[in-house]
Amino acid sequence: MKSMAQVELSFTSPSPAVPEFTHERSVTSAADRARARTISATPLLLTVTEVAHRLGCGRTLVYDLIGSGQLETVKLGRLRRVPTEAVDVLVRQLRAVSGSGLGDHTEPR
Repeated sequence: MKSMAQVELSFTSPSPAVPEFTHERSVTSAADRARARTISATPLLLTVTEVAHRLGCGRTLVYDLIGSGQLETVKLGRLRRVPTEAVDVLVRQLRAVSGSGLGDHTEPR
């Protein structure tokens, strides 16, 4: 009697349904791989909480911005989300309105 280590398995013919695997090396540059990681890591749509975190404000202010029409939202099924581009547009608009931001402070009396 043979032990388990001595048993030899043999098949009469390989299965024709299973194609032979050949490994092809991907020809992508480091920049392409980095870009793919960046794209996959950046969400296209944000929750109100995520927008508040990015802007450094509270959720209530984000809801006020949405309600006033200053911040665009989209509907995804039953969910309401903010496109990341809409946050960028809002920041650009706020910067344009406030100018350079240097004259926003009032002089002390």
